[in-house]
Amino acid sequence: MQYRHELKHDITASDMIAIRQRMRAIAESDSHAINGQYLIRSLYFDTPTDKALFEKQNGVSRRHKFRIRYYNGDKSVIHLEKKCKVGGLGLKVSANLTEEMAQKIVDGDIKWMRDSEDELIKELYTHMVTENLAPKVIVDYTR
Repeated sequence: MQYRHELKHDITASDMIAIRQRMRAIAESDSHAINGQYLIRSLYFDTPTDKALFEKQNGVSRRHKFRIRYYNGDKSVIHLEKKCKVGGLGLKVSANLTEEMAQKIVDGDIKWMRDSEDELIKELYTHMVTENLAPKVIVDYTR
């Protein structure tokens, strides 16, 4: 696992057009995109006191969050992700889930996670049990 620098910036519409034109000269289009874009649906987890939300809003240097994510409505590929921040560096760890596994997590049927062979699934289970981490909010957007 390797941390990466992750910086976000607001840009104008004209900046976006210029950047897209320059990128077309050196990069290929995203093969997952439909008409140049795709829908992202994420289910974020948090504690009853919204710990992850408040840590992000307050700019806490060391933090993490869990989410379940899929693209373009395609539930045949679902990811459990843990995003970590340490200062200005970011790290994402991912595990694949079946639709049935994801639904069980949403429904609160989590005992099976304790015996998973995947360390990330077991880690989410531990947080769900010890911190009452639970599915909290769905965020949809088009990229």
